[in-house]
Amino acid sequence: AALRLLDEAAAAAGGLDRAAARAWRAFGGRGSLPVAASLPCAGEHEKEAQLLAHVLSSSPPGDVTAVCEAIESFGIGGLSRPFGGAGGFAPSAGRWLKVAGGEKTAVLGAAARLAPGPRFLEVGAYCGYSALRLALVRPDARILSLEADPCVAVIARCVVAHAGLSHQIDVRIGHSEDVLPKMGRSAGCKIQDSFDLVFFDQRGSRYEADLDVLEENMALNDGAVLVADNVLKPGAPNFLWRVIRGGHFETRVVSLEEYAMPGVEDWMSLSVRRGHPDDGDAGRALPPPPPELRRLEWEADRIRGRAERSPGGVGFAEWAAFVARMREALMKLGLGPGPGAGPSGEPAGRHGAASERQPQ
Repeated sequence: AALRLLDEAAAAAGGLDRAAARAWRAFGGRGSLPVAASLPCAGEHEKEAQLLAHVLSSSPPGDVTAVCEAIESFGIGGLSRPFGGAGGFAPSAGRWLKVAGGEKTAVLGAAARLAPGPRFLEVGAYCGYSALRLALVRPDARILSLEADPCVAVIARCVVAHAGLSHQIDVRIGHSEDVLPKMGRSAGCKIQDSFDLVFFDQRGSRYEADLDVLEENMALNDGAVLVADNVLKPGAPNFLWRVIRGGHFETRVVSLEEYAMPGVEDWMSLSVRRGHPDDGDAGRALPPPPPELRRLEWEADRIRGRAERSPGGVGFAEWAAFVARMREALMKLGLGPGPGAGPSGEPAGRHGAASERQPQ
């Protein structure tokens, strides 16, 4: 699979860089690559290309844990420190690798263990890190991972192939708005499938709409686990209202330190589906959202857009200030963490917390 991807990249771009050459040899390629030019490591996907090169050069093929650790070391040591990984100047200083690493891996692991079956869906593959983490906890899982950016999807496929999990993780190119309506058990769905775990890691403003589609298409199995990242930073207020105030989910909100952003808080939500919105016994109906949610959603989209348009354009200090304001507003609406058990059932520490209705 990796050799085929490299062939396709060579044909499309007219060349492969040194990282691709190492991958070619690692996966059994013989002789020299059938190209003469090399891909420039610059432009829109420079960060992801550097990540792939780092993973291929610093982790052995087939070692999933080592691949995950290589991704984490790149995010912490090469990008995220304000003045570069070692405290000195670096061109990439202050940039952030959007993976659910660090403390967030515990929430992913808890979600994987809670899932009633092996069918997993990830919306927002990025470079494949979260799918690898899920597969480590649930070796029986079959993971479908969607990625809207074709270039990033190819990098994710290469990372997954290097880890030796192409048979378990299927990275597909497509936007959730286009792909999810075709999936489910309802009549008319081209892909008859349903899921025991769904991980939302795309744009937070899509969470509620994508959940609507999955429920309408009967794509969530009974007891399915829904886990969502970045529901505080930059935030997903409408989605939190849905899974906390609606009666057919039991939801825990967990407070953690954002990966590779010391001192910056984020939240993840972990929900267990207990029925369907149309079921009479599913619990209380979803009350109308307060007007304040619309403003919070707008603020979250605004800072998210700035960060996407200009990588590094939102500094750590500004993120921390934004998070403090968003946290205060969500807590006033009853949409934040509360006292209770941590994500794996143990007593909550400084970061673990639960909402008022907890998965059992």
